[in-house]
Parts: sequence; C-alpha cells; structure tokens
Amino acid sequence: MKSSQLATALLISICVYLAGTLLFGSYSDPALRDLEAYVARVQANVEDLASRQNRLVAQAELLRRSTDAVRVEARRLQYYREGEQVIRVENHTDREMVQSPGVVMRFTSVYPDHSRLIRIAAVAAFLLSLFLQIALDRHPSSTYSSMRRASR
Repeated sequence: MKSSQLATALLISICVYLAGTLLFGSYSDPALRDLEAYVARVQANVEDLASRQNRLVAQAELLRRSTDAVRVEARRLQYYREGEQVIRVENHTDREMVQSPGVVMRFTSVYPDHSRLIRIAAVAAFLLSLFLQIALDRHPSSTYSSMRRASR
C-alpha cells in the first residue's frame, strides 16, 4: 500500500466529515434562527430582572428611610403592635404573597445531533476509498520488482 493511497483516503474522509458537519451540524440556518430567538428571550429576561432589581432597591431604600413604610409593610405581613386591635372581615381571604425570583431560561435544541452519523460516514468513506484504490491498482509491485541497482 502506498502512502499516497492512504493520504487520498484520509483526505476523502475529511471532506465527507466537513461537508456533513456543514450540512447537518448545529450551525445550519434553522438552528441559527433558534439560537437567535433564544438569545432574544434571554435578553428580555435580563431586562425584566434588572427592572425588578431596581424596584426592590427602591423599596429597600424607602423602608430604610420611612418608619411609616415599615409600619405598612409590617401590617401587610400581618405583624401588629402590641395592643392594636385587628378587625377581620368574614369571608375575606388573605392574599398570598408570591414573589418569583425570575425565570430560568434553558435552551433546548429541536434539531437532533448528527455528529455520530457524520463520523461513521467519514470512516466508511475512508475505508471505501482505501479499498477501491487498492483494488483498482493494477500493478502494485511491478515498479518495485523492475527497479535494479545502478552499476558503479
């Protein structure tokens, strides 16, 4: 087997691998559009979290400076001063306090990963091209047997 045959088969397998990755890889147009949509959703989530942080910082500053705001917030949390009378209305349900820390944004690819199939195709192309080159080589040893040593 000649080294040129091996190099040619290796070059063919590399071309098959690169073409398969280009056509079926995660860098195709639909996958890129999905990734851009995910980036837009994450940026909107970051903006929402930044505005939520600004509101919480403003509320914390208000609670630090105003005793009346602390009193109102304490009553909302159902804390009262000793001796205060609380009037509860029947059939009144207390509001639940729900504060979400934000939204977890996970990226899920809808396109299957073809990398294993691309590697198998590249190896198959390598072996097929190597077999064809060896099989089609008509005189594999004729060049070596016909060579003679030059006389001195």
